[in-house]
Amino acid sequence: MNDTKRSTFIEKFYIPPPHLERLRSLAKSDAACVNLSEFNSKLNTSISYVVTIQPAHPCNFASIYYSLGVQPLQGGPSPDLALCALYELRRQGKRKKNEILAGFDKVRQTCISRLAVIK
Repeated sequence: MNDTKRSTFIEKFYIPPPHLERLRSLAKSDAACVNLSEFNSKLNTSISYVVTIQPAHPCNFASIYYSLGVQPLQGGPSPDLALCALYELRRQGKRKKNEILAGFDKVRQTCISRLAVIK
């Protein structure tokens, strides 16, 4: 990407300079993707960037899951199942961690059925 196109992209989406510097520091020449997530607890917001050269690379999905608060746990549910459950529970108005953990088993079968249709 030439400098003109790059600066137009950055201006259009306004990636703040500190975030750009952080992404640059994380990037390696052989990296398939780089991600950065920033959480602001005072504003209850997050912003995530995923920069990739291979759109279907698994690290892209892991980056998206991480930005949504889904982190794979050893012996825990698959990231797909965890993401589906998180979506379902948030749709039901569950926002707090203890509500989401308590409701997981209630939406598990719905999510397993949905994921089977997708795969």
